[in-house]
This record gives sequence, structure tokens and C-alpha cells, in this order.
Amino acid sequence: MLIKLPLYYIEDYVENIFQSLSQPLQIKFSITDLADILEIEQDYQLENNNSPIGLLLFDFPYTFNEIEMEDYILEQASHICVELNLKELQEILDVERMKLKKRDEYKSYLQIIYN
Repeated sequence: MLIKLPLYYIEDYVENIFQSLSQPLQIKFSITDLADILEIEQDYQLENNNSPIGLLLFDFPYTFNEIEMEDYILEQASHICVELNLKELQEILDVERMKLKKRDEYKSYLQIIYN
């Protein structure tokens, strides 16, 4: 299954996303942990496009293999001592998508990042 995810300034959304997580995740993870997870997600997105110029040539948001991305995030998170499982990650990504769609700001993210 392919999924479309945007790039954006994590700092602008992390607290809002954190507040929308289930209570067990709010207890388990700090806002810093959540920011780290979201940064890993964006690293994956950037690494799977050839260059920032390549990003500009494709429709936005970009399409990624969800399973591959989740595996990458789980592996990289363990390297920075943020232990999470697939179910927890999927909740985080679902809340992130919901927040971003709700604000309907998909098209502005690329301009923000590269200005």
C-alpha cells in the first residue's frame, strides 16, 4: 500500500499531535520523543527522493511505501533509544495525517521548507 505524506515544520505541529494521541502514548512518549519520530519520518521522505530539486518535480505530497517507511522509522527510532512498536507508530502517523488534513495545508509545506 502506498501512502502520501507531506513535509512540514515539525515544531509547528508536535504539541498538537501529542495532545491528540491516546493517553497511553502520551504517558510513554515525551514531546521530544514524538518530534524525533516525526523527524525520522521526514528523513525517510527526503532520503527516498534524489534531491530537493527532485522533490520539486513531483506532485506533492509524495508517495511512499508505507511498510518500508514504518520499518525505517522503527529501526531509526531504536538507534536513538526511542522504543515503539508498529501499532504505536501507526497511531502516531494516523494522528499526524488527521491533523494535517484538518488544517488543509498540504500544498504550502514544500514552499515553507524551501524558502
